[in-house]
Amino acid sequence: MLTSLGMIFIAGLFFAKIAEKLHLPSLVGMLIAGILLAQFRLLDDTILNIGSQLRTLALVVVLSRAGLSLDFIELKKIGRPALLLCFVLALFEILALGILGQIFLRLSLTESLLLGSVLGAVSPAVIVPRMLKLMENKKACEKGIPQMVLAGASVDDVFVILVFYSMLSLLSGGDASAVSLIQVPVSIVLGGAFGCIGAVVLNQVYEKISMNEVYQFLLFLSVSFLFLELETRISEYIGFSGLLAVMGMGMMMRFLSPSRADQLKNTYQHVWQVAEVLLFVLVGAVTDIHALQSYGTVMIAVIILALCVRSLGVLVCLFQTKLNLKEKAFVIMAYIPKATVQASIGAIPLSAGLACGEIVLCGAVTAILLTAPIGAWLIDVFSKKWLINA
Repeated sequence: MLTSLGMIFIAGLFFAKIAEKLHLPSLVGMLIAGILLAQFRLLDDTILNIGSQLRTLALVVVLSRAGLSLDFIELKKIGRPALLLCFVLALFEILALGILGQIFLRLSLTESLLLGSVLGAVSPAVIVPRMLKLMENKKACEKGIPQMVLAGASVDDVFVILVFYSMLSLLSGGDASAVSLIQVPVSIVLGGAFGCIGAVVLNQVYEKISMNEVYQFLLFLSVSFLFLELETRISEYIGFSGLLAVMGMGMMMRFLSPSRADQLKNTYQHVWQVAEVLLFVLVGAVTDIHALQSYGTVMIAVIILALCVRSLGVLVCLFQTKLNLKEKAFVIMAYIPKATVQASIGAIPLSAGLACGEIVLCGAVTAILLTAPIGAWLIDVFSKKWLINA
């Protein structure tokens, strides 16, 4: 396993630098590194078996950074658009794929909606670091564009994952009745509430017990892991989102103690440099190139059409805002990248033995390879051209 970790970091950093030299996002190089390592069987089964846990760790780091950077007061100023971006875009894309899947892929309605729930999530691993960078450089912060995109992308993922498991339950013969659908808002409310409680408790601990920044970070991270475990333990009885709890805890910590939130955010920023390599190399490693042979071309068309519908959703959310046409176009681009969630849940339907499993996996793979590099490049380029300093 240690040899595999060494290979991951060496290959990931090497190909990331090559990508940067070619003026491509570094994550493209990391994805390619993972694909090559898997194709040449240079990673042992141990690292691949815990790959999902490592990707979850990276996702926790991403969402924690997002939460620690979001300000309740700033989000309140943005108001309606920030709230709508959290779920309207995902609904537009899921419903679009619910129709497109039946027409082009010959899936049933439920199978198409399952595909939509896999493809409907954007990648926080791509979006969050870029929005944080814009916030640090004061780019378009006066209109709240980075904050708005950051909040929408983070909650969007949690919402889509909840929908995915509801559709999976229905296709697996479980109960996806009105009661299970109620679990979605319940999960959101309980996740946010537990996150706020966790932040209050941690803030009291930090004030009562003297500890350095590293210990504060480790305690914060450990509580995040406990939230994920709590979701696993109680999910059969009541809806609860551990990921939303993680992000909510960060947001409440910023509300309670902005200076402490900044300290934690800086530590997370350093940890992210390690987690980023792990995440994208492992995403590349689980990418099945052979799955693209049967449906690749059709799937690309389906994904592009769904993204067009999602873009309409962005315009609906930003209706009657102060954003100009270029700024609205940038928000559309910011919601293109997909990677983290697709890599995490894309193979689950196939593992569950569903008839649509291979198509869903193909969709996840295609979405990663198509949208992650293109979306990251668009954000990097047009944030400099179309967004102004506040």
